[in-house]
Amino acid sequence: MSQFRYRALQADGGIAEGALDAPGRHEAMRLLEARGLRPVGLFEAGEAAPDRAAPQPEVAKKKIPRRVVEDFTRQLSSLLSAGIPLARALRILSKEAASPAAGATWRAVHDRVVDGAALADALTQFP
Repeated sequence: MSQFRYRALQADGGIAEGALDAPGRHEAMRLLEARGLRPVGLFEAGEAAPDRAAPQPEVAKKKIPRRVVEDFTRQLSSLLSAGIPLARALRILSKEAASPAAGATWRAVHDRVVDGAALADALTQFP
């Protein structure tokens, strides 16, 4: 069981911050939602909050071919058209990525979206 730090929006519009124990990130998100909170940031204890303005170093170094990016956008569009939620679609695509670099980038985009960033903002971090 891991401990997570969170920042979430309360029903009254206020911001709640705290910590909770959960087996994984996904379960921690579910626990927050069950408490009536809308998570805007979720970090494993001991993990520094990511700087949204800078790409993650291990991802930024690796070039992803244009064809792989095109396939990603087509597949993402298909999954969203089929009614799959955005976070789940990004998770699926990260697991099915054509290369390790693409998988790492799609995971980073997923994490930023789950932490509250808009998809467009998350994608602009990886030119």
